[in-house]
Amino acid sequence: MVCEYSFSAPFYDMVLLPFLGNIRGRVLRIVKELNPERIVDLCCGTGSQLRLLKKHGFHGIGIDLSESMLKVAKRGVNAPDCLLRNATATGFKSGTFDLAMITFALHETGWENAHAILDECQRILRPGGHLLIVDYASGKGAPKMADRVVGLIEFLAGKDHYGNFIRYKQSGGLDALFKGRDLSVVSETYAGYRSIVVKVLRKGRTGSSPPR
Repeated sequence: MVCEYSFSAPFYDMVLLPFLGNIRGRVLRIVKELNPERIVDLCCGTGSQLRLLKKHGFHGIGIDLSESMLKVAKRGVNAPDCLLRNATATGFKSGTFDLAMITFALHETGWENAHAILDECQRILRPGGHLLIVDYASGKGAPKMADRVVGLIEFLAGKDHYGNFIRYKQSGGLDALFKGRDLSVVSETYAGYRSIVVKVLRKGRTGSSPPR
């Protein structure tokens, strides 16, 4: 929903920085290793990840449906280029980008919508391009306390948000979303006591096993 973050957008980064600062740094390191020329951040929110990348010489474009979030993204130093667009229909030409990023969006957007976003990612990525996902892990051995904390955060985010999160978990999370797609896992690392996964996938199957 476009106005969902109208109140929280100005404080969004301030609240989440203590929790996401380490993950954003990890994403930066991955981007440096991949060294892509053309980057898109789908559901970019306040653009904080793109802002960090721009500070280190990587210029990407963000899209989001929240005008409130994008207003915040346009402020301050290293403000990224962001557009008010739907992540399921970006309007970009097929094969435009070397790297697409989605951070903490698939679990909250609704199961069918999450599939549609991944369809669009595959379309706009060039062959051999990479998809970088940060989201809740799909039952990878997180302790019960970590799962409870995540569940509480999602519950406090609102009824619709929580409902989408529950379906995401019950449906198998990222593992189920990626099943049958022309994407091969390059790497995956965990954070938040294994409740969060940072996953890199390559468009086109290579037949190689992901590094552990």
